[in-house]
Amino acid sequence: MKKTLAFLSIILFAFTMVGEAQAQRRGGDNDEWRRRRGGENGRDRGNNNGRGRRGDDVGRDRGNNNGGGRRGPDVGRDRGNNNGGGQRGPVVDRRPNRRDPDFRRDNHSRFGHRPNWRNTNTGYARNTHRPHHDVVRHSRRFSRRYDYHRTIPYRFIYWDQWIRYRVGYSDGYFTIDGYPYYVYNGYSHRYSSYDTCDYDLVDGYNNSVERTFYGYSCQQSYDYCAELRDDLNWRRSDYRYFCSERLDFSYGGYNQWNYNDDFYDDVY
Repeated sequence: MKKTLAFLSIILFAFTMVGEAQAQRRGGDNDEWRRRRGGENGRDRGNNNGRGRRGDDVGRDRGNNNGGGRRGPDVGRDRGNNNGGGQRGPVVDRRPNRRDPDFRRDNHSRFGHRPNWRNTNTGYARNTHRPHHDVVRHSRRFSRRYDYHRTIPYRFIYWDQWIRYRVGYSDGYFTIDGYPYYVYNGYSHRYSSYDTCDYDLVDGYNNSVERTFYGYSCQQSYDYCAELRDDLNWRRSDYRYFCSERLDFSYGGYNQWNYNDDFYDDVY
């Protein structure tokens, strides 16, 4: 009997020890589970209401960051507006290339050589050029045509070949800054009796030269050109032909030109 009781006591003690060991293991598993739950890596992205530490987001909630965790880095996806949030992407200049021949041809087909540029709806009216004989006396202002041409902004250069200097004067002879000019159709023309000019009679429809008047004073060259211009335009009842100084490229180019401010820039 005593042997039986001792055997049962040993078995009971063994079961008690096994039960305590299993309870300790369960407690450890629960602690590990709680630690893992508390350290989740930001999987609840919609909201972080203080339950555990939110992990590092990577900027997935780009619309709003209400203080719930650290917002990840932006990468400039919102290029339309940069309100201090992240790095804005590069800005691309999408302006047309104004030196492109196609761009120039398109403008010419739309606006032509722009006679009467201030009153584009004005129809043709016959003109008879009247030479002005009492031209102001002045010392020779430009010893070379190139010296004058290089002072002209690119906006007054037509087709990269001729000067078409727009002014707000009516037709006729004027002295501007002590220098003589003849104005017609909204454009000024040098009219000096001392300086020399090479005027071309230009067909504004195809930008070809109908006649040249070279080797004369500005006054003589323009008078000869304007007389023929008015006759040809009258025959066609149109402002097809115009007189302009041809640019002189004998002494180099015109690197000072601003190609983003061209002959058609003011019509946009």
